[in-house]
Amino acid sequence: MAKTIFGLLFLIANITWANQVESPAGKRAKSSGLEVIGDNLYLFWVEQSPSPQILISRLDKTRFAKPNIVAQPSNLASNWADSGRLFSLSNGEAYYWWPEKMSPGENGYNLMLTKSIDQLKTWHPLGKINQDSSATEHGFASLVEDGGRLRIAWVDGRDTLQGGASALRSVILSENQSEELLDTRVCDCCGTSAVAVKDNILIFYRGRSSEDQRDIQIVKRIDRKWRAPTSLNVDKWKLSGCPMNGPHASSRGNFVIAGWFTKAFDKSLTKIKISNDGGLSFQRPIVIDDSKDLNLGRVGTDMINEKEAVVSWVRLIPETERAQLLARKVSSEGKLGNPVVVSEISSSKASGFPMTKVFKDEVYFTWTEPNAGIKIEKIPLTKF
Repeated sequence: MAKTIFGLLFLIANITWANQVESPAGKRAKSSGLEVIGDNLYLFWVEQSPSPQILISRLDKTRFAKPNIVAQPSNLASNWADSGRLFSLSNGEAYYWWPEKMSPGENGYNLMLTKSIDQLKTWHPLGKINQDSSATEHGFASLVEDGGRLRIAWVDGRDTLQGGASALRSVILSENQSEELLDTRVCDCCGTSAVAVKDNILIFYRGRSSEDQRDIQIVKRIDRKWRAPTSLNVDKWKLSGCPMNGPHASSRGNFVIAGWFTKAFDKSLTKIKISNDGGLSFQRPIVIDDSKDLNLGRVGTDMINEKEAVVSWVRLIPETERAQLLARKVSSEGKLGNPVVVSEISSSKASGFPMTKVFKDEVYFTWTEPNAGIKIEKIPLTKF
């Protein structure tokens, strides 16, 4: 009887309003993402065969068009958790960053950047962003507009050569760019996420205390001054190794939402926090999914408008090697919509971090399906 009830619940949980969008990528493609630039939605991804390529494609009505090449890095260091991203400024300039090994066989890699000024048709390499040449990791970057210019924040490993920890560094792209050290001790392999609210900058990342407590931190630049890092939420998750499960944040107007995963006290939870004053303060944490051992995190967020957002996450399907990608709407007052099943996906790390993007009256999702390439689904906003 119990198995029958579970089976019915599982069947109900798999009902979805998602519609598959044809992917222009090959079967060995990985590390996909989505970005809205102007009135267009772009898909980007990494092709591995016959040689590494970073490609981008624009949605043309219901299908993605023939892709353009962004870069062909021979020593691309892309992996399931750190693979590069597309970003644009309000003036139309587009940028793409990726991690690139310093030489074949090296563990260290640099943070590389390229730029387009013709609606993503052609790209011009800008070289590496980190100003050191240490054979350490420089990645997990986030890009944000800062006074009409590009700001980049990343996890930097140069201090580990002298027995130190990975740090959070940032720089504004300019002729006289100078790096800023924002936190001297952060998690080595968790992504960062940055948003701009008017002239203020908020950078979210996973910290690392001297006792290996790895809670989500936030560093704010308010009134042109960087403030000391603080905890977004004190989960008290202690872990000797990196969980490779960073936060994700989005903003519109004064509404800011940040989501993250924690396994403090062996309870796997996906949480969010909301701010309605541009990140100056945050409301109490809201648990998005409390499915305990089934929760994998890998959180994504995007704004619907100045009062609503959508958050996505990944949950294991019991007794299988599969998982569900789920999403739900969240209001600026903290009201949660019902969870919506986007798709069944691989539970392995190879599926990466699914990306969520609102475009017009639909929500698009993309992720990697091992040995099958890039998957894309869309769901009408009215179903959330």
